[in-house]
Amino acid sequence: MLAFFVSITASAYEWTDANGTIWRFTTSGSNATLCGEEEFYTRGISGTIPADLTVPSKVYIGKTSYDVTSIGDYAFDSISFLTSIYIPNSVTSIGRGAFYECSGLTTITIPNSVTTIGDDAFEKCTSLTSITIPNSVTSIGSFAFHECI
Repeated sequence: MLAFFVSITASAYEWTDANGTIWRFTTSGSNATLCGEEEFYTRGISGTIPADLTVPSKVYIGKTSYDVTSIGDYAFDSISFLTSIYIPNSVTSIGRGAFYECSGLTTITIPNSVTTIGDDAFEKCTSLTSITIPNSVTSIGSFAFHECI
């Protein structure tokens, strides 16, 4: 009996935009997930990070583009100086703790493309004064907006 073992490992890539922001992501097919790692306290973003941040709709590995469809777990964890976030319509899910303790975040508009918001996604975003959640969101995790206001 002959057995084949296929090892599939998730690789993280980095792409630097024109502003000098470094985006960390993983890919699946033609899609990308912006990601961080809770275990290592690694955010999905570094370099020059503006206070008014626009999440890209595409990221690149060389000349190959990937649609950003997910904001992964802890992608923007504890970036206290962020004041606003623009999320493009390509994003369909916001992961666990994605904006955890972004204490300077005052406003966020979630696009109609988003269907799921993970546990603790906006927990401890204590400066939030405005958040728009569209009807497209069918799943909101526990403590997603805990200690927001």
